[in-house]
Order: sequence, then structure tokens, then C-alpha cells
Amino acid sequence: MSSDRRTPGTTHTVASTETPIFSGTTRWLDGAREDARVSHFTIDEDQPLFSESASNDNVELREASAPWKVLVVDDDEQVHAVTRMVLNDFELDGRPLCFLHAHSGSEARALVLSHDDIAVILLDVVMESDEAGLETVEYVRNVVKNKSVRIILRTGQPGSAPEQRVIREYDINDYREKTELTSHKLHTSLFSALRSYRDIVELEQHKRGLETVIAASGAIFRERTVKGFSGAVLQQLGGLLRTHGATEAAESLAESGWGERDI
Repeated sequence: MSSDRRTPGTTHTVASTETPIFSGTTRWLDGAREDARVSHFTIDEDQPLFSESASNDNVELREASAPWKVLVVDDDEQVHAVTRMVLNDFELDGRPLCFLHAHSGSEARALVLSHDDIAVILLDVVMESDEAGLETVEYVRNVVKNKSVRIILRTGQPGSAPEQRVIREYDINDYREKTELTSHKLHTSLFSALRSYRDIVELEQHKRGLETVIAASGAIFRERTVKGFSGAVLQQLGGLLRTHGATEAAESLAESGWGERDI
């Protein structure tokens, strides 16, 4: 049963648990009043999130401490609005979300180029062309060479991009039909994608650290004196740990003339 609470001068829309939340109208999505109207929406976790269409927006960045960047790519403004609403309070590891918005494959490609730390892309398939989303996947993986970002394909027209073919031929991480995507399922997909992205980034950082250690070892063992050896060790540690203290200590040690004897 739906409720009807009204404030003078404001139209409130409340979603019924029996009907899709986008059934019939997009009149509350107009210009500057969009966010205010969206905030009055009540959503059920097991209710389909997406059905029909709407209009247009740009880039929204939420100011927060080290947020996860999520790129929403869809030519339907209603999808952008509902995604922001449903994930408004989402956090993982104490970090909220920062949304970037694109309404076409070309806009998405430009944002991927300018933001190399996007964690998840929520990507529509049919936009300016029938396979604009799939072309964007190819661009991200094979042109930009970004293997870390997690790509969740969301389509309202599964017939144009059958799941088995898309999963087999394209490097995506999840496939969802909009008509079946509930708030609960979207949260689940995002938790899984962000944890995967976090682990990939951490592994890459460890790999770079190991490469730095290997490269530094050559410089260290070329030194022939205790003073030079000790200074090289501390300098390499300073670079590895990204601190200035060890480097300053190495310089001080060299100036003191400690360890002049040969190894």
C-alpha cells in the first residue's frame, strides 16, 4: 500500500512495492528541482530499478575522503538519477562513492582518459549506437589498457547484446538486465566489484614495490665501502617508503665519514 504525505507547494512521489518505480512519469525530473524531487522517492530493495526513459546531465563529484570513483554511462537521465539515489549512502572500507556521469560512449571514453582511478563503470549498451557500450569496453581494455577498472554492463535491451555472447567476447565483470536489477542486487554487484578493484590495485602496488627493491639492490651492491653501502641502503629505503627521513640520514652519515674502511 502506498502512502501520500504532502507538503504545501511540493509534489511528492512514493513508490509502491507492487509497481516499477518508473512506471508512467518523469515529470519530477526537471532541471534544478531534480535532486529535491528524487530525494522524496521511497524505494523497495526488491523492486526493479529501471524501466523507461528521461533526459540529460554532466559530472557530479561528491567531496569526501578518498572516495571510490564510479562512472555511470547511460543515455537515460532517469537511470543516472536513480543510481545516485539508491547508492547515496553506500560505503566500503569507510570510503563513500564519487559519481562521474556520461550519456554516450564518446563521453565515457573521454572521462576514462582523464580519470585513471575509476573503480567501477556502470555501462549501458545501446546509446548513440546499438553497440556503443561494447565499443567502450573495447576502448577501455584494448586502447587505454586499463585492466583494473571493473565494468558492470546494464542493459534494457538484452536482445541486442545477449548475455552469453557478451560475457564470452568482451572483458566485462558483470552483466545485468535493468528490468531485473533491484536496489539489493545493485549494492551486491557494487560491493563485489569494488572489493575486486581494491585487491587488484593493492597487488599492483606490491608488484611495483618489489620491482623497486630489485632495481635498488643493484645500486646498493655496487658500493665498495661501508659508508657508501650504508648510504645507498638508506637512500633506496627513502625512495621505497616515499619519505625524506632516510635520505637525510644517509646524507648525514656520508658527511660524518663513518665506515671509511673497505668491505
